[in-house]
Amino acid sequence: GLFLAMATLYANHGNPRAFKALIAAKYNNVALNHSIITEKSQFKNAEYTAKHPLGKLPILETADGVLFESGAIVRYIARIRADTELFGNGFFQAGEVDQFVDFAASELDSLMGSIILPVLGCAPPNKQAMTAGLTTLNNALALLEKRLATKTFLVGEKVTLADICVVCSLANFFKTVLDTAARKPFPNVVRWYMTCVNQPEFAAVLGPISLIDKAMQPAAAKKEKAPKKEAAPKTEKKKKEPEPEDDFDDIPKEEEKPKGPHWSTLIPKSSMVLDDWKRLYSNNETKDILPKWWEMLDTEGYSLWYAVYKYNEDNKKLFMTNNLVGGFFQRLDPVRKYAFGSCVIAGEEPELEITGVWLFRGQDLPPELLAVDDTELYEWTKLDPKDPAVKSKVENYWCWEGTFNGKPFGCGKIFK
Repeated sequence: GLFLAMATLYANHGNPRAFKALIAAKYNNVALNHSIITEKSQFKNAEYTAKHPLGKLPILETADGVLFESGAIVRYIARIRADTELFGNGFFQAGEVDQFVDFAASELDSLMGSIILPVLGCAPPNKQAMTAGLTTLNNALALLEKRLATKTFLVGEKVTLADICVVCSLANFFKTVLDTAARKPFPNVVRWYMTCVNQPEFAAVLGPISLIDKAMQPAAAKKEKAPKKEAAPKTEKKKKEPEPEDDFDDIPKEEEKPKGPHWSTLIPKSSMVLDDWKRLYSNNETKDILPKWWEMLDTEGYSLWYAVYKYNEDNKKLFMTNNLVGGFFQRLDPVRKYAFGSCVIAGEEPELEITGVWLFRGQDLPPELLAVDDTELYEWTKLDPKDPAVKSKVENYWCWEGTFNGKPFGCGKIFK
């Protein structure tokens, strides 16, 4: 029969920490209500923060109370039934299962920041941190390779919570950096991983899984210019070529040209202070400040634009689509002073769409924006803020609510 039908798992879209709970629920025939949080207002309101004061996901709401921390949630679900042996058979195997659950959290999940986020464009790349992270990942895979040389599964003779947690922790690495060459030293790990993800309980949550041929690369690190020092008079020597400031790729530096007046000084002054709006947006519930937004907006000094990615038919995978948006945002730093934007990925795999609403200083697209190559990948349409339909569209993008070109919200990024 079904177990725990009244429990609800709250998680954001595509959260691997929620996947392990959902897979364990499949094995234990636990009927979880799975509530996907799609709007940031849903987990900032008082009702949600009462369930988890830190405002993090996932959480599990049961008749007995609320559990947070994904490890606690998945252990709770696994312990609901003893006959499925998700904790193995006997005390020692239960200890081994716990060992791998902790291993997944400490040795694999901890690498998200140094490897996965830079590759997805959600964090600036750091060559040293990424190299160290990949070394740690390879060490973890070597441990698993040795373990699986004589075993089909990590503990015992069947799938346990150990397999569920380690597979879910490895999934993003297999999607992004574990390409053909990187997988070669670990045939037993690959065999075990593909065996697990093709089990009906895994497949129902993770969907179809394929292995990548070539690893994704992080976007080029942003170059920071050091302050210039006045050089003391010296005898003329041959100048040394400056070394590249990052190891991801070498970008030739353009020669400095005489600077004229900046375009922002040639347009009328505005009553709107963009930084004030950004602070207001960051520190308040968005719905509550919408009236203030329209009050602050200076339509003479700023313009609203709608952006649609030109090649949405190519957006099949959420993590790759998210990488496109993240890389674009990284390269937009020069325009940050003059812009605010909300970019949304709507729909579900394999039909995802990137659209966005942007606020720019002046009545035209800023030159700093036009200088970014990615800008050409979007169709830009100027919006009339007096149009009621435009007002509704802007509010939907600011709040991440409603539908976007008829598609449900998947995930989003705010440029501020």
